[in-house]
Amino acid sequence: MDLVVFGDSWTYGDELVPDTPEYRNKVNIGGLVYRDYNFENYHNYSANGGSLQHIIVHILKYLNSSNYSTDNLILVGLTTPLRKLRFSNIAKKPLNWASHKYEQYITHCDDSLKESDIFKLWWESEVYCNVNVRNDLIYYFNSINTIKSLLSEHSKYIVWQSIDGGLYDKVETDFEEIISDYENQNSKDTDHEFFDLFFNKTFVKNQISKNTKDSQLWINFDELSWRDWIFSQNDDKMFIEGRNHPSEYGISEWYSKILKKYIDKILDN
Repeated sequence: MDLVVFGDSWTYGDELVPDTPEYRNKVNIGGLVYRDYNFENYHNYSANGGSLQHIIVHILKYLNSSNYSTDNLILVGLTTPLRKLRFSNIAKKPLNWASHKYEQYITHCDDSLKESDIFKLWWESEVYCNVNVRNDLIYYFNSINTIKSLLSEHSKYIVWQSIDGGLYDKVETDFEEIISDYENQNSKDTDHEFFDLFFNKTFVKNQISKNTKDSQLWINFDELSWRDWIFSQNDDKMFIEGRNHPSEYGISEWYSKILKKYIDKILDN
């Protein structure tokens, strides 16, 4: 049985020093799990700044690789649905952004985007018109159900939220302006039920848990996100100094106090 990890920079082990694959994969979250349990190999498919779409692509890559086995333990650290993967005709490459603010995003881009009025116009219209918590949750709903489907043959997996927790606490509760568009078709109660498919945490949790085994765990609804949990501890040592990634101590604390009990449950240690 191998250990296979998917996620963004938090499961990757970003900003750990020294920044070598050998050291990083000893002290990141997968490295600690690999150290404490009897696995043959450890494969980390995480990517810095990765979106949920990146995680899905990396799962597909794994499913079609020589590392694939349904006996493996899969760990998935979900990222924020704010991040979106887009293919740009101007940059001529795929882009992945982690900010809704143009001024913040553009500082990390190459000159082809910084100098393009067309890109700025597209960004401002697309983001201004379509970015909100509701759309993020629809994307999140679709993403986690895709991940569930892709991992359905694996009897052992744990899925948690690494960053941007409390997603369902942020959703707007006043649907009147949307419901007015449907008044000639359905009752307001029916419309509320429709939106609950995406925005109601209890419904989504129940849906994602249907037809799962006791060893297929979605703890992203029951536990704080890894980042929120660290903030709740009020301990500056949890983060790399001056950075927004967990230190070795922060990784170890979250592993020993949160994640380990779920791994013990699955592996019967």
